Amino acid sequence: MCEAQQIRGFEYVDEQSIDDELKCSICTEPFIDPVVTSSCDHTFCRSGIEIALKSKATCPDCRHEPLSSGELKPPGRILLNLLNRLLVRCTNCRQTNIQRGLFDDHIKKSCPKVDVTCSAADLKCEWRGPRDQLSNHLANCMIESMRPILGQFIPITERIDQCERENQQLKLKVTALEQRCNEHEIEIQQLKQKMAEKMNRIAIENLLFHSTLHNPNVTISEAGLKATTPPSGCTRFMYAKVNDASWQHGRHYWEITLETLAGTVLLLHL
Repeated sequence: MCEAQQIRGFEYVDEQSIDDELKCSICTEPFIDPVVTSSCDHTFCRSGIEIALKSKATCPDCRHEPLSSGELKPPGRILLNLLNRLLVRCTNCRQTNIQRGLFDDHIKKSCPKVDVTCSAADLKCEWRGPRDQLSNHLANCMIESMRPILGQFIPITERIDQCERENQQLKLKVTALEQRCNEHEIEIQQLKQKMAEKMNRIAIENLLFHSTLHNPNVTISEAGLKATTPPSGCTRFMYAKVNDASWQHGRHYWEITLETLAGTVLLLHL
């Protein structure tokens, strides 16, 4: 028996009697997952021909035909039926005369020497052993005997685990939101600082003028006294004086000290 058959878990009952037409020319064994070349109709095991084409892109049988993996096609149904009827022996339990096409079912459902898990694996039983020992294990499996209770408890614990995972995800989202809030707070503070700097540049400026240089259009009323017609003189304030000031923007006001003939001092903001 070859190593490949040991890996598959079976050996042929009478391999010498198997027709050569059912054997691969690369591995010299009965075809496993056979494919046919489109150009020359030669049949090979899929794994064998794919490996061969990596080293040389020609058919291993006729050589002169160029070949690529894209030119491989499935074989006919007759060939597959003949291969499935080949008799094999299970190398695990030594049961013989199993049709090769049914060998997978033998392993999955009935081979007594294949390792299986406990039927209570869904309830977290970790036992694993040969199928022929499963019945003895089940007779003593505490987890299986507690299935009616655990069957109600397990869904609750699974729901708790799910809630914990969701809670962890929410925490990550909250952390991300807090980080974004901090970034926005920093941005707001930076904007406030820039705004304050701009406001400082346009802040109201206090300019103090001499009492005799105030605006000529000021009207003053104090204790019934009015000055609606300003006196003339070269020292009177003229509009050009304002234009001479070196400000570029902002709002400004002037503190003007006025004196009446009676000695009353008035302070007027314009």
